[in-house]
Amino acid sequence: MPSDNTQRRFRAGALIIIIFLLAIFAGRWPYALFSAFVFTVAARELLTLAELSGARPPVWLLLTLVPLGHIAAACSRDALGAWLTFSTVAVLCVFVIKSWIGQKIKGTFGDIAASFLCLVYTGWFPAHGVLIRSLSDERSRAFWAALFRGEFLPFDFGDTGTFYLILIFLSVAFNDMAAFYLGRYFGREKLVEAISPSKTVQGALGGMIVGVLVGLFFAATAGQYLYKLDVPWFVLLPILLLLNALAVIGDLAESMIKRLAGAKDASDLIEGHGGVLDRFDSHLLALTCGYYCFYGLGYLIDR
Repeated sequence: MPSDNTQRRFRAGALIIIIFLLAIFAGRWPYALFSAFVFTVAARELLTLAELSGARPPVWLLLTLVPLGHIAAACSRDALGAWLTFSTVAVLCVFVIKSWIGQKIKGTFGDIAASFLCLVYTGWFPAHGVLIRSLSDERSRAFWAALFRGEFLPFDFGDTGTFYLILIFLSVAFNDMAAFYLGRYFGREKLVEAISPSKTVQGALGGMIVGVLVGLFFAATAGQYLYKLDVPWFVLLPILLLLNALAVIGDLAESMIKRLAGAKDASDLIEGHGGVLDRFDSHLLALTCGYYCFYGLGYLIDR
């Protein structure tokens, strides 16, 4: 009989998957707005961890800039690059202006580093999920345009971008869940004990295998029959292996940040999971590299 904590964790995880799927199906802009909200919460958690470690980044400036990155990504990849440029300039300007007004240096190296980490970790990285969703958005735009005209089109599972984004989310989510349960029941050797004593080699490898198999299954079923995409398994396999390996690294990276801050969880917002960062840490690097993998794959297929 599963424990109450296990049941709560499962219920919360299932609810998160459903909410994200709804946001993804809704289209590029609804997903961008939803992503902006979720990762602004994650930014607040990261800044709290930074404060626990002694850093004092400009919180309200960063909480303003982070969601703008997700909105910029919905416009174009170039807009996202411009956002990162202007955001880093804005952060540096704040520290320089504060020092100029006070006639002494305001802030430390750690304050500036924490600010840049926040922009990249909760802005730049997850905004690539919006770029993935934007790879092809014609069907979603047609659905909403018809709805505004008072017409109703049959439900459509979306475009190529929808497929790739769901593929990454499902593969990494099952990797995460499998690693937790396999490590809990079969784990023997510690993965990186200094960073996360509870993670095991068996859990990490088992999670990666499950994540890859789920991704291949989704591509062979939904990919072919719902999205009419026939991506060869020998092309998809190395991409899924890379993304699931990055999921493990992303999980460990967030655990390292928490350990440096002396915290067990980023927050207690999500029952059984911790905070938003705790739930999506594995997705951040996978989304970033996944965009470039699938963007390149689409380019090769189109040729």
